[in-house]
Amino acid sequence: MPVTTEKKIVGRSKPVRRRIAIIGPYPPAYGGISVHIQRVLQHLEAEEIEVDFYCETEVSTVKCGHRVYDFAGARKVGGLWRLLRGGYDLIHQHSPSPRLRVVLGILAMLGARVYLHVHGASLKDTTRGSSLIGWLTRKALRHCHVLADNAEIALLAAELGARSVQEVDAFLPPAFDPNVLSEFQVEFGEQFDAGRFTICMVGWFEEYKEADLYGFDTALEALRQLRDDNNGDVEVKLVASVNGVKSKEIEGWIGQYIEKHGLAEQVTFIRGSLAEIWPLYVMSDLFIRPSRSDGSALSLLEADWFETPVLASDCVPRPNQVTTFKTGDAAALCEAIRQLMSGARRRVAEKVSRIEKKRFRYKLFTDIYGIGTNE
Repeated sequence: MPVTTEKKIVGRSKPVRRRIAIIGPYPPAYGGISVHIQRVLQHLEAEEIEVDFYCETEVSTVKCGHRVYDFAGARKVGGLWRLLRGGYDLIHQHSPSPRLRVVLGILAMLGARVYLHVHGASLKDTTRGSSLIGWLTRKALRHCHVLADNAEIALLAAELGARSVQEVDAFLPPAFDPNVLSEFQVEFGEQFDAGRFTICMVGWFEEYKEADLYGFDTALEALRQLRDDNNGDVEVKLVASVNGVKSKEIEGWIGQYIEKHGLAEQVTFIRGSLAEIWPLYVMSDLFIRPSRSDGSALSLLEADWFETPVLASDCVPRPNQVTTFKTGDAAALCEAIRQLMSGARRRVAEKVSRIEKKRFRYKLFTDIYGIGTNE
């Protein structure tokens, strides 16, 4: 049986009881969805709210006080049986798997309260086709609630007849920890020389419609143009956290481009697991997101939260505070970077001072999970 959640709320004489199941990946790798789930679990644990977590990645990496179930590979079958029998008040699914969405749609038809959290283009790519899985997804969606990362996804879900649609981005800032920042500075500090203008980005080496999904190619071309146009006035450096390799072809092309144009001294790829990604934003002068497709792009919101200017492609609607450029247009990105370089730079100490004063209220907890409310 699932964990019974109990939490005292002001004005109640009895504890609030909820049974919540969360399905999705957990770091590493440090993708947007896995980081979001990691932070949700951390915040819920801090609030003494227990949930059942169905982990689609390596269970041994999960560090939390919640009940954790292996939901990877063949073990999904047992996990689905547990979900069916669990009597959950709410099932919150993050995985972009079309098949899992269909199965959860069946659970919803049987009476389960299922929320499908759509983070990227997966729903559009699945339902716009004529395949059987696309047809089944459209049918299943009518019985599920949809949490959409942006307005485009919300509109699509509404057109497909989802049971309900709410736009709830996945952004949940981590708690600022000076020790984590110090550890990052010790390991990578030499990459962030004060005399350089340092640009950062995150992503995978991954193909999307025969192109570089995260736009490393666009970033490298813009970097080359900046180097050639700057006449040595300001050295520009790109520091990128690479979550992993999903396309050897993209990885190979990136390596060849760097070698061909002599960019090795200006590009650093951080590979492997970081304790947290946010120190990368704090230490950088600018964060870029030159992707060709996206969901809410948590990294945009995190970089902004950590007081770092943000540039992003216009492949999807972006938050108002984000400056955009035409998708795939390296010249436009180069010009946008040049304009930001001409302004005042935010020093690390100034950023830290601002960050420490910030507070955050999350719609997912209040409106969906019902935590901190008096309903």
